[in-house]
Amino acid sequence: MKKFFKYLPFFLFGLCFVLNSCSEENVNTDQTRNLGFSEMKSTEDVDLSKLRNSVATFVDSVNIASIANGSTLLDEGQASDLLAPIVEETLAILPEYGITLGELQEDFPNLDDSRIAIIGIGIISIEDGLNNLQIKSVDWDRAISCALGAIGFNSIDLLRNAAETGTRVAIRGLIKTVATRLLGPIGVAFTVAEWALCYSGFSLW
Repeated sequence: MKKFFKYLPFFLFGLCFVLNSCSEENVNTDQTRNLGFSEMKSTEDVDLSKLRNSVATFVDSVNIASIANGSTLLDEGQASDLLAPIVEETLAILPEYGITLGELQEDFPNLDDSRIAIIGIGIISIEDGLNNLQIKSVDWDRAISCALGAIGFNSIDLLRNAAETGTRVAIRGLIKTVATRLLGPIGVAFTVAEWALCYSGFSLW
């Protein structure tokens, strides 16, 4: 018994050390789990109204259904002119997510590249999708899935990535993926038209 009491302080010290370590681990785990949600909430202050308006102007300027189904043909000059406002507003909004134009030029050396418009509509879809994770609208679910599918993304994977790792990381992934797509202005215009049809099909645009 005396031997037991002799080692009791060491036993208690060890037990406290283990419990403290577990507590710290739980705190770190909770912080990791909440990281994506914290970063997601931080983007609420980003004003996408100008970017949305630039897409709305594109939609109002053309018959998106006829472009999407190929019955209306644009030449490259027309397509570039129609997409230019979306490209401009996308370039303006990226720094709000901590992405500099220098970083963007690692993948898009030419900042007039029409494909940047796809990044813009991708950002809109990510933000709308994250907001819908909270409001849980079936129509929005369908529209976002349709919209992200139109630009070549799996909505579940992209939105999960955005929620877990933060919007900036998701947008960096978006940029990298769009950079691999070999599209000219006409192909981009087709993509934007198809994307807009997803929103308008559910009366959300």
